[in-house]
Amino acid sequence: MRHAVPIGGVFGADWHPATAIAVYWVESVLLVLTTATLCALFARRTPPAEISRAGIDPGSVLVFHLGSLMVFGGFLGGVLLILAGNGHFDEPMRWDELQGGVELMLVVVGVGLVLDLWGFNRFTVASIRARVDACTVRWGLFWLLGFVGTFVIGITGRAALFFGLFSGLKITFESWATLARVFAWRSLKDRAEARS
Repeated sequence: MRHAVPIGGVFGADWHPATAIAVYWVESVLLVLTTATLCALFARRTPPAEISRAGIDPGSVLVFHLGSLMVFGGFLGGVLLILAGNGHFDEPMRWDELQGGVELMLVVVGVGLVLDLWGFNRFTVASIRARVDACTVRWGLFWLLGFVGTFVIGITGRAALFFGLFSGLKITFESWATLARVFAWRSLKDRAEARS
């Protein structure tokens, strides 16, 4: 459902590509906040040693992921401002569109958090760790595309190329992780260890 907000905005409501990129960034910030919240709630019922061993300490999750997303947001915002100033966008940023996209993403992520809290008694260390890992994948994707994507925009002057590359990889990465969790697919490393 989260994927549908920016993709639907670009293809269904003719959003400015910078709006979609900004909404993706807001989504990542919101997901870090919800993941840190789930980590904090889980830490209340789990021994500290187990929390530390699993790498799901809420403070560490929040500081690393939120801090790096803020740095990335500043970097990307500066790049988009420079590109807009140099005429790489056909039109200026549509702020009302951005506000609507952020509000819709708040609702979607909020509903997801309510559903998580409703079934919170089923959460395990592994499921919380999977949430933290998903934040790490999203973080890596942002930084990779932040550098590659801005290079693509700078050369071609087309922000839509960045958005297309970013949305395609994001959906692939996140959908693959969800399918792997649902069907209990194991990594090559886990399979090799099982054979040993």
